[in-house]
Amino acid sequence: MRGISAVNRSVAFIGLVALGATAASAVAGVLDPIGPFVGDASEDFESFTLGAGPSIDIFFNETVVGEPLGSVAPVFVTSGSSFLGSTISAHTGLRFAHTTSPVEFTFFEPIRQFGGYVATNSGSDGGTVEFFDADDELIGTMPLDVTFTIPSAAYTWNGWSSSVPFTRVRITGNGVLEGFLGYDDMQLSFVPGAPCVGLLVVAAIGRRRRRR
Repeated sequence: MRGISAVNRSVAFIGLVALGATAASAVAGVLDPIGPFVGDASEDFESFTLGAGPSIDIFFNETVVGEPLGSVAPVFVTSGSSFLGSTISAHTGLRFAHTTSPVEFTFFEPIRQFGGYVATNSGSDGGTVEFFDADDELIGTMPLDVTFTIPSAAYTWNGWSSSVPFTRVRITGNGVLEGFLGYDDMQLSFVPGAPCVGLLVVAAIGRRRRRR
């Protein structure tokens, strides 16, 4: 089983302090929503032990890191999360990731597609997803499609494709602390021909990326 880790590898999923951010609209043809897909790497969280901490390795060599308001770690691998009368369970299997603040996925390999199933027990619908390129310039934003439901939280697929490779994604909810979102059955696709830096690092420590 995989456990909570503080080691950054090739993607960071970072819990953020709930601060305001400047948003820009996505340009059609640059950022577009897409339906469920089978990517180059996937994550269902089933191989993790239950727990919470500042980081968890995702996609076998990616990392999820969190630090809400500078204190308690917001990233959990759990079998259930109840808040405001709404309970999130796994989309499939028994486990999923849950955060209590905005989060960032920082990719050290260029990404062209990214997505997963998202649920909320934050008390509010929706959110914002921001995409950044390798120069940390904002490519654009997309709406997060998620609906607060009780007593059981409902998952909604959220997936995106970009004609401009992106290396960082920030997800901010509209509810409590701009977080309280659950993530499961995630997928990503790399830019064709991009160097697999993360894969080389992982191979050096005896781990591998799950590819389809």
